[in-house]
Amino acid sequence: LAAVHALEWPDVAATDDGVRHPVPLYDRRALATEASIMVEKFLPLVAGRGVDPAIGEAFRAALAPAFEILLGAPRTWTMMDYHSPNIVWLPGRTGIARVGLLDLQDVRRGAEAYDLASLLQDARVSVEDALERELLARYLATRRAGRTAFDEAGFLAAYAAASAQRNSRLLGLFVRLSLQDGKHQYLKHIPRISDYLERAFRHPAVREAKLWYDRHAPASLRGDLAGGRKAVA
Repeated sequence: LAAVHALEWPDVAATDDGVRHPVPLYDRRALATEASIMVEKFLPLVAGRGVDPAIGEAFRAALAPAFEILLGAPRTWTMMDYHSPNIVWLPGRTGIARVGLLDLQDVRRGAEAYDLASLLQDARVSVEDALERELLARYLATRRAGRTAFDEAGFLAAYAAASAQRNSRLLGLFVRLSLQDGKHQYLKHIPRISDYLERAFRHPAVREAKLWYDRHAPASLRGDLAGGRKAVA
């Protein structure tokens, strides 16, 4: 990812046979729509009742500063699902080319920090806090050593913002997969995602989101879905 982010990527992808594909912008509407599934699906379930529309509005307002950070951050091709199931090792190659990627159909122009948050806070595999910090430090060191200027403080704010937005989306998405599609196995990931959110909340850039969660969906409430008991019932 550090190598990818050191390059400039065009707004239009072109193939050798002349196909041109405008890469869509990961804009404010997309960020808000994705995150809002948290109050649409997850919150009613753990609260055991319908959600007052004012709470949903407060949620979007609390996440708005995170959205502004992401929209103002340096852009790259954001692959969206940069996590363990989509990364393959290609031993027949050399160097960085040994890392192969799958599932690129949702590529958008978004903040550099998004894919790193996706990787280091893998929804399906627990990344311990110490390992996340170690790998994040490795990424930062690689970027600092690069040829182009790198705003480390800005990147860390965007990383926290991406975590808050992404993990909010996943809370709602995994509940929806359980309730609507009968895929209850996704609920086992809820405690992990909740923990990732708490890590994001350490950064002051997402203070408003933390305050909303502390009031309406604290970690103790989110823990009610551990093991999928509540949704399956």
